Amino acid sequence: MNKLIYANTKNSDLLYLLKMNIPDPFFFLENDKGSFVFLDSREFGVFQEKNKNTEISAILLDPIISKLQASGNYSLPNLAKEIISNYSNSSKLLVPDNFPLNVFNSLKESNFDISVDSDLFPARKIKGSLEIDFIKDNLDKTKKVFSLIENILKEAMIKDDFLYHKDGFLSSELIKDMVSNSLFKDKMFNFEGIIISSGPQSSMPHHPGSGKILANQPIICDIFPRSLENNYFADMTRTYVKGRASNELKNIFNGVLSVQEKMISKIKPGESGKHFYDLTCKEFNNLGFFSSSEEGFIHGLGHGLGLDVHEGPYLNKLGEEVLYPGNIVTIEPGLYYKKTGGIRIEDVVVITGSGCENLTNYHKMLEIK
Repeated sequence: MNKLIYANTKNSDLLYLLKMNIPDPFFFLENDKGSFVFLDSREFGVFQEKNKNTEISAILLDPIISKLQASGNYSLPNLAKEIISNYSNSSKLLVPDNFPLNVFNSLKESNFDISVDSDLFPARKIKGSLEIDFIKDNLDKTKKVFSLIENILKEAMIKDDFLYHKDGFLSSELIKDMVSNSLFKDKMFNFEGIIISSGPQSSMPHHPGSGKILANQPIICDIFPRSLENNYFADMTRTYVKGRASNELKNIFNGVLSVQEKMISKIKPGESGKHFYDLTCKEFNNLGFFSSSEEGFIHGLGHGLGLDVHEGPYLNKLGEEVLYPGNIVTIEPGLYYKKTGGIRIEDVVVITGSGCENLTNYHKMLEIK
């Protein structure tokens, strides 16, 4: 069986395998002969210089391309066929779900036995000690910006239901700018954005947040930056209220916190992500927080974290994968109501032999005076 990819290292499987950035798309082939990366002269020498994986061989593409051009047959599909014919003994191919459609169709028309799999390298889900250290370090840098947010909210003044900071209104955009600048100093970057949503916006789990920050209302802060040094993500959420939280908001916060703590204590290897999602639903129901399709607990419990901010295994209603030691996942229960807003709390844990270890370890408080 051949595993064939055509992408650049924005593809996380290739970044995982090669551990270097290659900006232009290229073919990668893995089979019983070995693992091969096919590069033209622009990237070939750099790869040879940086590559530390002796199991991956670099093949210079220029002679193959020149041969196809000389016969008037150069095209991306024909290049793929030439690579397979020279470096494989099998016509069976396994490609990712983002494989180029024109190449896929041409290979299929040429009688290749081609299948699609979105999980070509499941070993990515089991993190080694170095990867765990990367993510823990990224979380430590992310915790620094939560301390910054807390200080900004402490400094802010309440006037007419809005927050003022220094010379003007405190806005979602202003907090995002300060967070981004602080993260960048630590070589962290918000590739996927930032969520700073307050009031009614917080009732929508992935509303990015915009405009003035409201006093006495929930402020969801969800920050998920990527390291510019090691390429791994962090992911962390806290919910604050500047001023006084209503009794209803306090009750919701305490419910979310209680469920999160309970799930962190229960999660362990050998059970599926769906199992823990179902337990979360039961815990919320037992506390009297019932859900519909639009309100209550309306998303999964968590997801894998690594070179992608969202990757397997998933802890949701479709999460059939069993958890194993070395999986790194988020635990982020939340409750969302149109009239009161939303509360979400998120930590990152690594699955151990008998349970899990919390890699975030940062305080959880609702009100900031």
